[in-house]
Amino acid sequence: AEENNSNDLHLYRANAANPFKDDAADADQWLAEINEIYERAGLSRLSLAEGTAPAFLRLQAEGPVTVTEGPLVSIVMPVYKPDEYTDLAIQSALKQSYQNIEIIIVDDGSGGDAAERLNKWLAADDRVKLVLNEPNSGAYTSRNIGYSMAQDEYITIFDGDDWQHPQKIELLVQGALQQ
Repeated sequence: AEENNSNDLHLYRANAANPFKDDAADADQWLAEINEIYERAGLSRLSLAEGTAPAFLRLQAEGPVTVTEGPLVSIVMPVYKPDEYTDLAIQSALKQSYQNIEIIIVDDGSGGDAAERLNKWLAADDRVKLVLNEPNSGAYTSRNIGYSMAQDEYITIFDGDDWQHPQKIELLVQGALQQ
């Protein structure tokens, strides 16, 4: 099994050491299993930033090389009631090694202080675009609004509560251009 399905084995072990399900789990073991897969694939290793926040909120990658040339990629990110996980998702989009991106955040009628939280990202980087959708109409409507704003043919989705590896867009563009 280890020879034929080594990635599956490492993912199984990572799930067993998942620090998100069990605070007593070993985050270092979890990270080591994931890094085994990433390293074999030639991807940057992951580490955890210092702090007391949950491990997921402290994820970071060790310095991939920046890619500045290539077609524009639109990242559409529907969000609802943004929180610290949304901040992590936006940060992971901004930290992509592939730099020719626009991030189209579509808030789906969150209300409250959502606009204030999201406007901070709008002010932080000119690649961020923000739509405050009223009223709440669902993720599909938000995605379609984002699609309509995309400026080029390359479009992908980042969910508003997910962390993405910083080489994700780079690898997707490489694959698309090869085809």
